[in-house]
Amino acid sequence: MTRLSLTLALAALVTTLGLGCGGQDAPEDAGPATFENPDFGITFEYPSSFETVDDLTFNRAAGSAAQATAGVALDESNLLGLQRFENPFAVTDENLDEVVPEADMLFSQLAGEPVKGIETEVAGLPAIEYDIPLQEPEEGETRVTVFFDGETQYLLNCQSTPEQREAVEAACDMALETLETT
Repeated sequence: MTRLSLTLALAALVTTLGLGCGGQDAPEDAGPATFENPDFGITFEYPSSFETVDDLTFNRAAGSAAQATAGVALDESNLLGLQRFENPFAVTDENLDEVVPEADMLFSQLAGEPVKGIETEVAGLPAIEYDIPLQEPEEGETRVTVFFDGETQYLLNCQSTPEQREAVEAACDMALETLETT
């Protein structure tokens, strides 16, 4: 079996943002909003209480730079950050297991401890999911889902603090459940 050498471009585990967000405060009973950005070939729904973010900065990263970065946030520490990367080859259900060891290695490097991804599926696309504790923000956690649409790789980083963990997890679940390729 040929081992794939993927230049996994993995985002950081700690995200900060300049909340010059493009959204606005929504009423509590407002329905979901839809993430649509011309730099991404996907859409998804998220709670309208989150604001769109144009200025995301990843404090730690491994791999190559993203071609596009955007997100939605409740505040500076609680957010869904999205990145898009181009890979040198298509990742499919058939070769995902060859990509996982490299992803585990890179995420372990970022986490500062060994982590193992769980193979899953997002919108019918092969994916790997990680749950990683953070040093910053204090008691922070991130659930990172890496999913592949051929040669395009997406990374959804759902970062939360204890006070907003439930809201961020619900938003992350909503995004992953409603995600569609365009």
